[in-house]
Amino acid sequence: MTQSSYRIFYESRELANELGDPLLGTVEATSAEEAIQKAGQDPEIIRKALPCCSLWAVRVREEEKTLGHAQRSNHRS
Repeated sequence: MTQSSYRIFYESRELANELGDPLLGTVEATSAEEAIQKAGQDPEIIRKALPCCSLWAVRVREEEKTLGHAQRSNHRS
């Protein structure tokens, strides 16, 4: 299986809404389940997630990767 990028968020929608739905981090994984496991082992993501320990993974779509790269390139100009 190929790996994809997954964005990590709080699993609790109520907590996420209260905190402005922050992106906790991004990991590379073959599935959302693996992404959540990897996120749970990433000290930076865990630090941002505390005190909530339940995470949610959303796969980054290819067009979002391309758009993000273009925005970073334009930002450097």
